[in-house]
Amino acid sequence: MHAARSLAWHALAVLGLWAALLAPGAEHGTLAKVIVQPAPPEAPPPAPADEVSAKSYIVDSGRDELLEQLRAESKQAKGGEASLRLGLLYLHGLRVPQDARSAQALFERAVTQGERRAAAAVAWCLLEGCVRSPDVGGALTYIARNRGAMPARMDYLEWLALGRQLTSDSRDRQRAQLLDRAVRARDLHAQIEQGVQRFEEDRYADSAELFRLATQQGSQAASRNLELVRQRIAEQEASSALASAGTPAEAQRLFARAQAAHRGIARPINYAEALTLYRQAAARGSAPAGRMLNLIVSRLRPDGSVAPIWMQQLALVDIQRDMGGMVRSVVPGMLGREPSPLYDLLPAALRTLGVIR
Repeated sequence: MHAARSLAWHALAVLGLWAALLAPGAEHGTLAKVIVQPAPPEAPPPAPADEVSAKSYIVDSGRDELLEQLRAESKQAKGGEASLRLGLLYLHGLRVPQDARSAQALFERAVTQGERRAAAAVAWCLLEGCVRSPDVGGALTYIARNRGAMPARMDYLEWLALGRQLTSDSRDRQRAQLLDRAVRARDLHAQIEQGVQRFEEDRYADSAELFRLATQQGSQAASRNLELVRQRIAEQEASSALASAGTPAEAQRLFARAQAAHRGIARPINYAEALTLYRQAAARGSAPAGRMLNLIVSRLRPDGSVAPIWMQQLALVDIQRDMGGMVRSVVPGMLGREPSPLYDLLPAALRTLGVIR
């Protein structure tokens, strides 16, 4: 009986060995192994509040931890700052699809959570119509009730709102006072706006100073504007240098005679004579004569004579003013503003479009 039982155990051992050899993984002559997975590590304890704040701008390449964190914090009683930032992301379409309705709801939540700056965001939403149609009157009322939250920004927003109403002398004076007050309080959007105004008034030094101040507060739009204004100042200085060099009296006299022959001023038109006089004036140092001469010869006939229709067209050109050193490569329409009057309420890390997807 004992021998039979031993034989049975031996048979079972042999069968077990064959099963191991035939198991997956044994085709290369290795015995199959049972792999035991280690237990997953325990989740780390929650980070302290100050550490969470320090990591609030870290961009994770996988799960969007920043948004998850902001959403969680915004639901807390003291989550006003998170609600404001999350609303600004929705308003500008940063990291999330643009959603003005959700933005306003978050701004209103931030106000109830004690975030005073969010009042300016609500006022802007009323003015722009984040949820309903733009409500200038409602925005003005809200601004008046909450001016103390961000006085300078509220002045700027009121300046914007009044600009959307019918104009009048008294309203224009009120707007000018509001913008001046916001600029004195160092509101960067007011600085940019007044910088544009000064540029339009040809007050380039004042414009550059305003853009410089806004640039110091982190405005990229102001920084670009400052470079354009400096370019315009350089052009103006070059033009003044040309003018101060002066033109010899004889060259000026010949240019005047050429213009008279060209335009028929107090004498009959004579294009051939005008061409000769332009050449003489240019040879004696007249820059306007040289520019006109270049234009004329650019379309001479094959036989070297002037083209009458082209000369008629050139006679209408004020060559001294239209093309004489005052040609502007920078015009007011090239100057820019920030995406919204709330853009600077986002930390710089959240305004970097290359990082926030």
